[in-house]
Amino acid sequence: HRSRLQRSFPDADRLPAATVTSQLGWQDGGVGFLWGQTLLASDGSRHTADLTSLSPADWPPHAYAFQGDDAGDRKLARGFRAEGTLDAWRECIVASVLPHPVVTAALFVALVPPLMELFGIPNFVLDLACTTSHGKTTALRAAASVWGCPDERDAGGSVLHPWNATRVALERLCALSSGLPLFVDDTKTAKKEEDIENTVYDLVSGQTRSRGSPMGIRPAKSFRSVLLSTGENPITSFTRSGGTRTRVLGFVDPPFGGTTESTLADVSRINRDLCRNFGHAGPLVVDLLLAHRDEWPVWRAAHQARCDRWAADLPPGEGSRLADYLAAIASAADLAIPLLGLPPRCADAALEAALDVAKRQSATAAPNVRALDVVWEWALAHEATFLGRHRVVTSKGGDDTPIEPASGWSGYWPTADDWTAIHWLPERLRQILDEAGFSPDSILDAWRRKHLIHADADHRRYTTKLPRDLTSLSGGIRVRVVSLLRSAIPDSDVAKQ
Repeated sequence: HRSRLQRSFPDADRLPAATVTSQLGWQDGGVGFLWGQTLLASDGSRHTADLTSLSPADWPPHAYAFQGDDAGDRKLARGFRAEGTLDAWRECIVASVLPHPVVTAALFVALVPPLMELFGIPNFVLDLACTTSHGKTTALRAAASVWGCPDERDAGGSVLHPWNATRVALERLCALSSGLPLFVDDTKTAKKEEDIENTVYDLVSGQTRSRGSPMGIRPAKSFRSVLLSTGENPITSFTRSGGTRTRVLGFVDPPFGGTTESTLADVSRINRDLCRNFGHAGPLVVDLLLAHRDEWPVWRAAHQARCDRWAADLPPGEGSRLADYLAAIASAADLAIPLLGLPPRCADAALEAALDVAKRQSATAAPNVRALDVVWEWALAHEATFLGRHRVVTSKGGDDTPIEPASGWSGYWPTADDWTAIHWLPERLRQILDEAGFSPDSILDAWRRKHLIHADADHRRYTTKLPRDLTSLSGGIRVRVVSLLRSAIPDSDVAKQ
């Protein structure tokens, strides 16, 4: 709008100007990282500008600031701030957090979000679920202290939020915090169980929904983040999608172990000291990333090597996804430990605890859920074997002829964004399931009973006839196909973005 002003008002250059954004985290154009009201600039400097509390005449030069849609957004942003000292924070972490592997895991998970875009880490959830009075909220406060105020009662704003917020508020929290973690406490307080399910879906999909507003349609926002949540029951118990399991790392043991005098002292100290000393560690990690852009390729390669090592310890399918999260925790710890002056190898016990969780989840996942992971990953790796996603050769007359893969067609997969199913040739689908160690008949029967595939009217068969206009797939014959519904496929929306 500045150019319009210049045409109408020759002295427009003298007007105070500022750049504003409605999303925290990494900013476009290499500007830096917006942490609350403070810009962590690419040149290593820090600039704080709360434009709502300043007159335009007092705006700093080249101001870059967060501008939320309302006072609620601005209060959320003010939660990301620093108080006290790094030394006092570190002293409490070493004495009262690091002796507890689950709490330590949460601490390093909180440092993952700035790395997600750099390393290609998918959004995921860390869930602390156990009975009441076992330190879940305290563990969440310890993790939240990495970025800002961990006291949800603080009138100045906190980074710790309750699950009893409205559905829209939780969605806006996701949209606001790209590159920063979300801390939401106690699923028992949620207004509706569907709010939990929808928030988890928003988080793992990495995109909010378009909504109406007084100014028209508010567009969907994409974001990268990790949700750290607590509750008496596992967060997966509130979701119906089998794919959600692969995006949750769920701890079910008390974060501080048994109730002893020592653990009670640790809980008390964390709630006292970390509510006075917070918001130092996360920004320092971002400063490190900004100061060492030339090392990003090396760090990416090291992260991928970690993914491969963790994946080797876990079964395929769900295990490979969980391996990504273990590698993310390890990468965050590798960067943060020397930077923050924490004891070497202090993350080892936390990583072992996280590996135990991943092994348990991989072993207990239902075979039909693991099979969905395997089939979906195969489809992504072999898109060109599906009619609709096929390669073509163009004749001189301009006609496109499908190039049949050497291995033969796998089925039909529409190219439209609103595709609803992948239509598999039964023999190819059976081959994939068999080679992955599943019983094809058992898996297909389970998918049919759970309505994950289209079925005939009597619901006895798991195949349907291929539409007439697609018979080129089968030499003009209307073959039967297995139509696997998009709604059943784990993270289909995320992967196709």
